[in-house]
Amino acid sequence: MSSAVTVDSVILIGRNNIKQCWVVFISNENKQVPLWFQASGDPEQDGLVVWDYHVIMIQDLSDFKGEGTFQDSSSEALVWDLDSTLTFPTPFGQYAEKALKAGEEINAAFTKLYRVISGAVYLDSFASDRGHMRNSSGEWMSPPPSYPPIVAKDGCVNNIHRFWDMSDRADRADCNDNFGRVLSEKELLQKFGSALGP
Repeated sequence: MSSAVTVDSVILIGRNNIKQCWVVFISNENKQVPLWFQASGDPEQDGLVVWDYHVIMIQDLSDFKGEGTFQDSSSEALVWDLDSTLTFPTPFGQYAEKALKAGEEINAAFTKLYRVISGAVYLDSFASDRGHMRNSSGEWMSPPPSYPPIVAKDGCVNNIHRFWDMSDRADRADCNDNFGRVLSEKELLQKFGSALGP
């Protein structure tokens, strides 16, 4: 399954508090990441879904010191996941424990990676023509949002593949580029202040 509408929706949710917001693409090289407590999931398995990618927004409630700055947080952040059945928004620690099952051992093929982009950079750089929401016959797999497709500030009309691609972790040293940083689960937990994890 893929998280189609969420990609656009995180932009709409975060506009008013953009300096506190981080957009997070969850995927891996196999395009198979399990998340729990998902509305699209199997209710008999705690709402388990295996996504090819999923997008959430994290609102960092700590003292923010500059747009796009990567720093450790001391206050609990909030997760905005439009497919989650947990509270909305969800405290980061609860989301990490229940939806991500952070710290639990899983098959290596399902190890999650997280591309984290500051909200302001995401607003300027993300683009999607929504082609990923169509099947091989060109039909919509689910109804598209009613608003126009998102175009990047530089005029790019489609770069979503670059955001869900987790294969190049070389960009980890530069958090200010248009595509953010790819973090391990441990690094994500450290970034947003959760005590969970290995």
